[in-house]
Amino acid sequence: MTTNQNFGKKKPKKKPRKKKSTRKRAPRTLSAKSRKVFRQCISCGGIVDQKYGKGDGSWCPLCFDFDSICEKIGELPDPQMYGTWLATQEEVEEKKRKTTAEQSRGNTLFENSAPKSNFFGGANMKTVKKHTGLYSCPKCYMEFNLFMDEDLKCDKCGGPLVLGSLDQYFIDDDDSEY
Repeated sequence: MTTNQNFGKKKPKKKPRKKKSTRKRAPRTLSAKSRKVFRQCISCGGIVDQKYGKGDGSWCPLCFDFDSICEKIGELPDPQMYGTWLATQEEVEEKKRKTTAEQSRGNTLFENSAPKSNFFGGANMKTVKKHTGLYSCPKCYMEFNLFMDEDLKCDKCGGPLVLGSLDQYFIDDDDSEY
């Protein structure tokens, strides 16, 4: 004799199928990323804050254009334009870096190579001025061609030397008018 193993157990009841409702389901809530609102300037392509408005009455702080802000939920309104805007911003930054590097390089080239202070930390010591060029003595009527000379005194009479040649002290009779 064979025994039935399911003997004495209740048979599971078949559940009746639910009728499909004709009512529309409520839309699912959007994820945080898809709920994000992007505002973009259609003139320059930059992303703009919400405080600058949208549509009519909007203002772009990047290109100073009016009525040029559009909005889209979940994605950028024009991603290609944003990519172009990013590329131009990178070019501008690169130009700024180059110009500042050139200016700083130029400033260091033309700076005085002498130290700003002496060995003991005090101020620079004063140095004597060196004179170079054509100088003349009006007392002795002599010309001197000086090169890095410290004092402007005549070797013969000890008087002061004047910048220029002796020609400025002589008047030609032929050139003078009466």
